[in-house]
Amino acid sequence: MVIKAYLVEDQADIRNTLVEGMQEVIPVEFVGQAANEPEALKWLAANKSAWDVLIVDLFLRNGSGFGVLKACCERPASQKAVVLTSYVDVDVATMCRAMGADAVFDKNDQLEDLVKFCLDHAENLGKARDNAPPPPLATIANDAALASLTLGAMAPKQSRALLHLGHRTPQALPTGDKLVPWRDPSRR
Repeated sequence: MVIKAYLVEDQADIRNTLVEGMQEVIPVEFVGQAANEPEALKWLAANKSAWDVLIVDLFLRNGSGFGVLKACCERPASQKAVVLTSYVDVDVATMCRAMGADAVFDKNDQLEDLVKFCLDHAENLGKARDNAPPPPLATIANDAALASLTLGAMAPKQSRALLHLGHRTPQALPTGDKLVPWRDPSRR
C-alpha cells in the first residue's frame, strides 16, 4: 500500500534528502511540500483528504510546525501527523502530542523510527482498505458523459460491447454467507 505524504520543512536540502531516501525504502508518494507554515496551511485546507501522513518540522523560517499541527488536529484517524525535528525533549514531545501529533522523531537519530512508523501506517491502511465494503455499482449506460469519454478512448469492438452493457441482465451478487474464492478468510 502506497501512502501519500505531505512534508513541511524549511531547509531544501533536508526536504530533498528525506523525499529521496524515504521513496527508496518505503511505499510513499510525496503529494506536496511546504517550506513554511502559511504555505502548509493553504495546501492542507485545499487538500484535506489528499494525504495519509503529514511530516512536519517544528521550527520554520516563517511560522512553526505547532501552527500546522493545530490546523490539522481534527482529522480522520486514517491520517497521521508526525513531527520530525532536531529539538526533541520530553516537554516538546508532550506539547506536540497535545497538539495532535501521533509521533515525534529526532532528525539526528530517529529516521529509522520514522520509516518504521510510515511502513506500519501503510500496512494498517492497506488492511483497512482490504476490509472496506466494495463501492456501489454504477450503470455506465445511464451516464452519457462517462460513456462518451470512455467510448472515445476504446477500439470500436470494445465500445460496441460497452454500449450493450445496459441491455444485459445483471448477475446476482454473492450474499454474505458465500465466500469469494480469492479471499482468504483467515486474513482479517
